Amino acid sequence: MFSKKMRPDLDECAICLQKLEEGDSLREIKCKHVFHKDCLGRWLQHDLATCPLCRALVLPEEEMIKFKLHRLQAEQEWVNSSNEHNQWVPALHGGHLLRLY
Repeated sequence: MFSKKMRPDLDECAICLQKLEEGDSLREIKCKHVFHKDCLGRWLQHDLATCPLCRALVLPEEEMIKFKLHRLQAEQEWVNSSNEHNQWVPALHGGHLLRLY
């Protein structure tokens, strides 16, 4: 739980840009950056498990490889199970969409 008395150096979550309030649930990662617990969780699900500020790896490299392989397999299964014509799929990088013809 966040307490301004304990961490006067923290003002806002760098992910959601909301002011930190007394009692907020926070998480500090290996690089010492601190974020709202829920914001960091969402970030890690949509990013490749790096710090939103410095891009330091949050997970060990072997876990990153497993994560990337799992994500690629899931995307490939979705593409294979969908109608091949006129489907939208997430791009592998940047969250843009690609249209398959």
